[in-house]
Amino acid sequence: MKGPTWTSRRLVLTGEKAGFSVNDTVVRAGAELEMWYADHTERLQKRFRFHTWEERSGEVRWMCSFDTTEADVDAFAAAIAEEMAAS
Repeated sequence: MKGPTWTSRRLVLTGEKAGFSVNDTVVRAGAELEMWYADHTERLQKRFRFHTWEERSGEVRWMCSFDTTEADVDAFAAAIAEEMAAS
């Protein structure tokens, strides 16, 4: 999928019955783009800053900044894994 400031590909779809979906989205530098499940989202938002993109579906916006470190990404990925293991 492509938008005016982004390109996205779906890696895992909800319909594949994995219990979640995964998208890889690349956003152009300087672009503003407002894009889990509610209980996972609420718990993760207490530790990490991201926005709910679509309230109805529970889609959220995960975006890295120029100053996001590898350690930041690793910590977030670990938190996601913890949430999924707790489901």
